[in-house]
Amino acid sequence: SFIECSFQRTKTNENPLVHTMTAEDLYYFNIGHFLKNIYNRGIGFRSVMDCYVLWNALNEEEKKSVSSRLENIGVLDFNNALISLGKIWFDDEENDGSLDAFENYLLDTHVYGIVKNASIMNFAKRNANGTKKDRLKFYLSRFFPSAIELYNRFKIKHRIFVLLPFLWAARLV
Repeated sequence: SFIECSFQRTKTNENPLVHTMTAEDLYYFNIGHFLKNIYNRGIGFRSVMDCYVLWNALNEEEKKSVSSRLENIGVLDFNNALISLGKIWFDDEENDGSLDAFENYLLDTHVYGIVKNASIMNFAKRNANGTKKDRLKFYLSRFFPSAIELYNRFKIKHRIFVLLPFLWAARLV
């Protein structure tokens, strides 16, 4: 497994209980983490910056190794898009417009995503099994959002539960 192989490549310092990942494994782990975040909510500026910094810290041999591993799992294009976007943002590389949709998606979802994307992803996850009960829960959650979601949407700092019915009504107007 990836974890076992990665652990075998770790390095120890004076404390044998502390292990440090190789730069390749750290990069590979981060790409996996970014993909998980995109699936759950979204990624943003910080993820592109992390990818850019980590990629530029790798030597050419490490870059080839990482690219090969990413190609084997089918995410090399995603990695290349992140690297290209990083070069556009941080190296003033010429933007040919081919990454505009990807860039807009990242900037629209920010690091924590947006409520709409979270709802869509939750619906997709629930409907993987496709039960009627799950669909009903989804529609109820869309019609009656959680208190936290409403407080954030209406920028209310103090949690007052008496307001919930009024907030549900206000969002429909």
